Amino acid sequence: MTRLLCSFALICFLAYTASSQEPVRFPRPETTAAQSAPNIFATKIDRLREAFNAGRESELIALESDVLGAMREELERSEAGGRTQFIRQKAIFAEFEHFSFYRAQPADAQARFLLLEEFANTMK
Repeated sequence: MTRLLCSFALICFLAYTASSQEPVRFPRPETTAAQSAPNIFATKIDRLREAFNAGRESELIALESDVLGAMREELERSEAGGRTQFIRQKAIFAEFEHFSFYRAQPADAQARFLLLEEFANTMK
């Protein structure tokens, strides 16, 4: 009986100790939407390039749509903000009007990836 009581007390003590500990919280670096948008866009470009190189067609189509949507959003922000990059961004976006990575030859795709990287640089 004493063993059972000691075991029970030990379990209660350990449960109380574990539940009373506060998790350690590390401060996150502060980033604004303007700082993170170019990084997010660059990540999308990298994922699109990986899908193209690996030949993952369904992922490629979804990522291409996501990248073009992000470009449209950035164009709207640039136009509303009256930024000087708007004209170049619009010209780059126009290059993708009748283009699809799904059907593209590797040389054409690489040229478009360079345009996407240039677009990402205009976002900074």
